[in-house]
Amino acid sequence: MVNRFQADNIQTLDPTRDFATVSQCSTGNGSNPHDIAVLSPTKAYVTRYELTTLLVVTPSVGPTCDGFVLDTVDLAQFADADGIPEMDQMAIVDGVLYVSLQQVNRNNSFNPAGNGIIAVVDTASDTVVGQIVLTGENPFGNGKGLTVRDGMLVIAEAGRLASTMAASNGSISPPAVRKDSSSRKPSWAATSMTSSWSRIRWGTRSSPRPTSPTRWCPSTRARTA
Repeated sequence: MVNRFQADNIQTLDPTRDFATVSQCSTGNGSNPHDIAVLSPTKAYVTRYELTTLLVVTPSVGPTCDGFVLDTVDLAQFADADGIPEMDQMAIVDGVLYVSLQQVNRNNSFNPAGNGIIAVVDTASDTVVGQIVLTGENPFGNGKGLTVRDGMLVIAEAGRLASTMAASNGSISPPAVRKDSSSRKPSWAATSMTSSWSRIRWGTRSSPRPTSPTRWCPSTRARTA
């Protein structure tokens, strides 16, 4: 369980004991954790909305939380004008971690500072190996983590909530690893991205028929195909 702003911890519950708390481990005071993506029983990732570092943790620790924090991944290179990238939701596909970055400027009423970004992290080395710049602003959706469907990441993009109260949705294919024969290090590139977008008003359950694959309304989770 992710306990967000002012609680700032990850809480593990045991369903065999009436969901009793097994552990409740801090992600750092004021860190505002938004999501957790579990790679294995001994390794998971936690986005921290108020910081520039992604937390690497052991999700299966005991009540003392000894050994909970393993490492951090620096995402400061993606920070916008307020100095923070606003990391939010995640998905792990084939050992690769995808992290949505909202890129909103809290010094400007949390309006988008630019298009959203998906940071690409190699879970073997815990290093940033690429990025995908989205065609829309402020990626976040009403659900746990990024949605993976039919080999694609489905990204909800809320845009400028304060001014338009509208949302657009699209999907991208996770980039494929290419080996560079000289360096033997993986390089990354987006394999495809939709170029058309359907506009969906918040609170509605219908929209024009989309011209590209499955799209989801972030406010209702209604399929618009």
